[in-house]
Amino acid sequence: MIILFANNTSIGQTDFSVSNKVAIVSDTTASNSLGESPSILITNNKSTALRLRYLLVSADTPKGWTVSNCDNSQCYSVLKTGDSMASILPKSSGGFDVNSLAHGICSNDTVKYYFYEVGNFAQHDTVTFIVNLSCQTVSSIESAFQHAYSLQLYPNPSSDNIRISSQNLQSQVGNLNIYSITGQKVININGFNINEEIQVKSLYRGLYTIQFRSSAGDLYEAKFVKE
Repeated sequence: MIILFANNTSIGQTDFSVSNKVAIVSDTTASNSLGESPSILITNNKSTALRLRYLLVSADTPKGWTVSNCDNSQCYSVLKTGDSMASILPKSSGGFDVNSLAHGICSNDTVKYYFYEVGNFAQHDTVTFIVNLSCQTVSSIESAFQHAYSLQLYPNPSSDNIRISSQNLQSQVGNLNIYSITGQKVININGFNINEEIQVKSLYRGLYTIQFRSSAGDLYEAKFVKE
C-alpha cells in the first residue's frame, strides 16, 4: 500500500491548513476486506477554537463498493453528505478520511468534499480522496494488509484507556503499534497482551490506527478516535 500526499496548502485562508489537497491510496489488490482510507489532517492556526463543516460535492464510486467516512469525532457507516466537525483547539489538528471497501472489485473511487469554517462558506476549498486498486501482483507488505483481521475497540472514542478484542484472535500476545493519521508511529508495545489496557491519554485529539501483530503472525487493525 502506497500513500501519496501533495504539498501542504491552505484551505481558503491562513487560519487553518490541510495536509494535502489530494489524498491518494494506491494498492495492488481489491480483495482487501479491511479497506483503504486516504486521509487528511487539518491544523488550527488560530488562537481560538476552529469550527469546520464539510459538504459532499461528488462521489464516483464503483458498483459493489462500500464507502464511508470518519471525521475528527466519529466514524460513520455511510458516506456523509455533510456535517460539522468537532471543534479543533488552537494549535491542534483534526483528521478526516474516506474509507473504501472494494469487496474484490478492481476499480477506482474518487470522492470530493468542500471544507469551510462555519459561517464562511465563501472561503471553502475542495479536497479530493482517491483509491486506486489495480489488482497486480502484491508485495509481501501488501499481502500483510490483505490478510489483516478487524479489531473491536472499546471505548471508542476514548480519552484515557482502550481495550481490544477480536473473534479471529488466535494468540493473545504480540506486538502493538498505534499510528497517527499522518502515518507516524506514536505508540509501540512489544509483548503486548490483549488483556491489558492501552494508555492513550497522552495522545493529541484525532483519528488513529491500531495494528496488532500476534505471536502467531496474524495482523489485526482498527481505527479509533482520541477525544
